[in-house]
Amino acid sequence: MLETNLQEQSQNQADGQTQSQNQAQANQAQPQTQSIIDEKKFHRLDPKKKPVYTAIGAVAVFVVLPALLYSYYTVALNRPAQNDREKVFKIDRGEGASAISSRLYAEDLINSKALFDIYVVLNNLQSNLQAGVYKIPAGTSVKNLVALFGRGVDDTRITFLEGWRVEEIAQEASGKLDNIGYDKFLDLAKDYEGRLFPDTYDFNSDVDEKKLVDAMRANFKAKTAEVLTAENLAKVGLSEDQALILASIVEREVHGAEDQALVAGILIKRFKEVDLWGLMPLPSMR
Repeated sequence: MLETNLQEQSQNQADGQTQSQNQAQANQAQPQTQSIIDEKKFHRLDPKKKPVYTAIGAVAVFVVLPALLYSYYTVALNRPAQNDREKVFKIDRGEGASAISSRLYAEDLINSKALFDIYVVLNNLQSNLQAGVYKIPAGTSVKNLVALFGRGVDDTRITFLEGWRVEEIAQEASGKLDNIGYDKFLDLAKDYEGRLFPDTYDFNSDVDEKKLVDAMRANFKAKTAEVLTAENLAKVGLSEDQALILASIVEREVHGAEDQALVAGILIKRFKEVDLWGLMPLPSMR
């Protein structure tokens, strides 16, 4: 009986050894599916640092890159063109900005057609490119070139003096500007008596009556914005129309800033004592 038990234990041990050997051989036969990375040669991204790297990438794309592009854009606008001599360039009436830039690029007057188009569009300067014949100096930058085209060569300089009535403005304009009619200008200007600013203007040869009136009105608003305020009018006790009447009378009849101030003070005092405003026609100028 004892001998039988010993034989069974010996057999079980032998079977166990055989199974272990078979399992080891099977493991050696299976291909290794897990790759081994040499961390000395390759860097593993730490998941904890991933948000930091993402933020750095976002700053580079949305802050650094636009800043670099804007710097390049600014430098390119002021970079001299490749032409080494003065050239004559003509812009035809009604010619668009894209057609102008194409011809400029073909004649080496600009370094980039796209840059010219982008600058004109971003600054809303399409309508500023005036027809005419231009002498373009050697190496003119895009920025200076657009400014040159904006001044025009067909402009006529005209001066309207302080104290002029609307009839005098119409006479001067119709005499110097081909498309301005005396009667038509009067019809348009009569609604803006006292609000056509006396100044020196440069008008293109194709300016019409409406553009002339609009330009003088816009100039009036710009020049009087800080003067004809509610606070200032309240100080002198005048309405805007009354202030315009007074200013026109003083400028027409009195010369010199000191004398004008003195006369204005006297007139304001007397006008407050006697109601003469309704008897005075509103002059055409301030």
